[in-house]
Amino acid sequence: MLIGLSYVVNGTSRTSIAVIGSDFSLKSEINVLGSPIYAFDQGNYVAVVLNRSGLIYLTYYQGKSSTQTLSIELTTGWSSSAGALSFNSSTQSTDLLLWYYQGRNLYLQLYQLVTFNGVVIAPSLIASYGPFNGGYISIIRQQGYNVLLGINSDQGPYALLLGNITRILPLSQYFSYIKDVQFYDGNIYALGTQPSSFVIYSRNSTFVLNLSFQGTLLLPAPYSSIWILGPSKEAVISSNLTYLDSNFTPSLVLNYTDGVGYLFSNLTGEMYELNLYTGKVIGSYTVQGQLEGSSWSDHGIYVVTGSEKGVEVYQFPYVSSFITTLTLTGISGNWTLRLGELWIRETSPEVTLQLPLSEYQFEVISPPGYSNYSGTILPNQSTVSIGIFPLSFRVLVISEGLPRGVSWGADVGKFNYTSNSSILNLSLPLGNYSLRIYPPLYYNYTVKEIFPFAKLNPSTLEVLPSYTSYDLNGISENASVVLIVLFTEQQFPLVIYSSGYNSTWTMFLNGSAINITSNPMVIRLYPGVYDVSIPMSGLNVSYPRLVSIPKDSKLNVTFKRELNLNGNSTERTGTNSSSPNISNTTSGEVYADTLIGPMTQEDLFLYKVISFVIVVSISVLVAIKVK
Repeated sequence: MLIGLSYVVNGTSRTSIAVIGSDFSLKSEINVLGSPIYAFDQGNYVAVVLNRSGLIYLTYYQGKSSTQTLSIELTTGWSSSAGALSFNSSTQSTDLLLWYYQGRNLYLQLYQLVTFNGVVIAPSLIASYGPFNGGYISIIRQQGYNVLLGINSDQGPYALLLGNITRILPLSQYFSYIKDVQFYDGNIYALGTQPSSFVIYSRNSTFVLNLSFQGTLLLPAPYSSIWILGPSKEAVISSNLTYLDSNFTPSLVLNYTDGVGYLFSNLTGEMYELNLYTGKVIGSYTVQGQLEGSSWSDHGIYVVTGSEKGVEVYQFPYVSSFITTLTLTGISGNWTLRLGELWIRETSPEVTLQLPLSEYQFEVISPPGYSNYSGTILPNQSTVSIGIFPLSFRVLVISEGLPRGVSWGADVGKFNYTSNSSILNLSLPLGNYSLRIYPPLYYNYTVKEIFPFAKLNPSTLEVLPSYTSYDLNGISENASVVLIVLFTEQQFPLVIYSSGYNSTWTMFLNGSAINITSNPMVIRLYPGVYDVSIPMSGLNVSYPRLVSIPKDSKLNVTFKRELNLNGNSTERTGTNSSSPNISNTTSGEVYADTLIGPMTQEDLFLYKVISFVIVVSISVLVAIKVK
């Protein structure tokens, strides 16, 4: 058993303690009476826990000499084997965890050791745990001020966490045998078999994951990721679960720091350096003899082995690393960096990484609506600048209610669009846009439908990074936003004034009858040119033959009596045909929007031709009569 620097070698059958200096030279050797269990440096004292004749003692050797100054009995009763571990240590105090067996039962005791003015004060018992029937400690982990034990027993496996936080976690509901435990980021991580399961336990929730292979070791990785190692297999739990093949079988985790795991294989007697970003072995070293223990300091990893020839101490430097900063421009919000096999979620556009020396392929997964980015990080790159750009999304603006070929338009943000078809097919980056529709002359518009993710307020359009399938003329089209704009033609008032006749009469506009029941009377018409016809029997009627809406806003109709041969007027009642389908209103307005439409271009052309023929015919008749 050795003590010195920051490492302690435990669990050997040696009867002496070798004190090793920083130059790896033997400074002194302390003979102990009994079987050493554990040794640690307590200020000016070397403290040794040993088993002597079925009793467990804590013995102090002052000044790291062979002189025993104090021996304190900790536990009485027969004990076939025992173990100890100190943690949460300072020059004034340390916590000592002691475990021992009585029959098949495992017991644990937690002591606090204190020195005062260089004098060791008798340890005080803080807590006891057990018995664990048929129990044994399968794994021990230390992290800062905490120590974590994995315990297998007849009642099933347990995880026991001691230190700043004390917690006992029964694990039998997840698996029957515990292989490894870790305390990391405030959570307990446990690995077990039958079935092969991985459990993350926190104060608020428990996550259980079944594995496809028999995992043996847990290894915390940067950014809350976990590596699970097994015989020639690896699994990394980051954003998702990824399985990898490996060419080594580790037995023990020595340390992990700066993105590197330092592992030992009892099968090959090798120490491996594992890149915790990629899951690949960086390097390996072979040692001689059986592993006795390991520790670490600012200078590297210390591995101590023993054989019949004696004790060997190996010092391995830490893997060199480099620091690089990734800076993203053109992006805001959460994004994800995939580096090797790890997924790193970030909110800041800048992230600084300390990476083991290697070349790394990475991918920036941007928030929805932005482009992703792939690249390479080289060991000599201290900064990596990445430009992220917004993507464009399909926006469909569909018009309804316009005649074919009529032009209309829209302003979307700074973009102006016009079309004489029923569809505006736009490509826009995500964001908020001002929206203005330009209808044809004499048309109004309303937004009939906004589908499925657009927001109209009512002049702001929000383009979101989503797609949906929309049926466009029987063809399924994918778009982010679909706007349906319903155009409606305006109606304008035409005021009809009549004189010389006080009864109800009928006027025909483009062949549709309108009953005139008041004077004046207002009707509303769509824009266009209308043919006016007032066929009256026994009365002369004067009126314009064409009305242009909305240019003409009034129509004057004059009725006069016909004269007989003697020059006297003839009293008659004017009659004409009327339509029974005309509905009059009490306000004097007739809404004829479904009954009367303006003359089409064809109708207007035909009307002009007929009028021209009539004028020519009358001129010819007049000319003949004059002759």
